[in-house]
Amino acid sequence: MDVQHISIGFEKYRINCLIGIEPHERINEQEILVDVKVAINCSGVIKTENIQDTVDYMLLAKICKEMAREGRYQLLETYVSKVLEEMMLRFDLHSVWMRVKKPSALPGADYTYVEMQRDFK
Repeated sequence: MDVQHISIGFEKYRINCLIGIEPHERINEQEILVDVKVAINCSGVIKTENIQDTVDYMLLAKICKEMAREGRYQLLETYVSKVLEEMMLRFDLHSVWMRVKKPSALPGADYTYVEMQRDFK
């Protein structure tokens, strides 16, 4: 059987949240930029054109935003890992990749980032 995969995602999704280990990061929200790409089997959605047969990128963004705002994580690594776990539980994914950029973390740099990929099948 020929299995086709399709990538779905977004880049530079802006979220304001409390994240970081520095004292000022625990009380002042800062912007993070989130990139997500998931791979799914696309054979169903190609035939039906039904949103129920794919992964809605709006739901992916909602997970990212809710978890960032509610989690109050100290480390980007923890946030990324938890989001990937949640996506894995909610959707039938072949793989998921995520990068989170923190523009204000390192003076002199455009941003710092954490990137993670998980393959499930």
